[in-house]
Amino acid sequence: MLFVYSLKETFGTFRQIMIWAAVCALSVLVFGNEAISLSKSEIAAWLADKSLMKDIGVLVSLEVIANIAFCVILVVIGNAAPVSRKSVVLNTVLKYFPGICIFPALFYLLTLTIFALPGVDFDLIKYSFSMVVFVCLPLFSFFLKFILPEKEIRTEILFISSAVLAMAATLLSMG
Repeated sequence: MLFVYSLKETFGTFRQIMIWAAVCALSVLVFGNEAISLSKSEIAAWLADKSLMKDIGVLVSLEVIANIAFCVILVVIGNAAPVSRKSVVLNTVLKYFPGICIFPALFYLLTLTIFALPGVDFDLIKYSFSMVVFVCLPLFSFFLKFILPEKEIRTEILFISSAVLAMAATLLSMG
């Protein structure tokens, strides 16, 4: 999920990438208190809850649909001589929509970090993890853009990664 998010971010501007990194870092601070209050047994119960896993599978499926639509619109805009206004508007909306599954993924990683560091102050973990998110998410996106400079290749990889993620979401939903 983090790979697909970072790959999608490579299509954005520097400002957009940094704004979404700040939103992700702030979200870690916001739901950090909830993560701190959970016990291992509560997290295990959440992961064992089939209806929650189906809901997450639906959420992932919706994000996959948005990513695949974005890839198709990029190809249409790149290959069509007269581009319709609807295609341009849809491209703009999908370009600025980085995804919503990054937030549950960050919540899960935060809880893993809290349980991996027993005895460390929870606020220190929360603020440190937030800073790591703010720094590492943009760096990973910039790194991906550096190693994959061609927009067409990034589009293909995003499409394929989204298709694989769709298969995983389907399996998760079937639970």
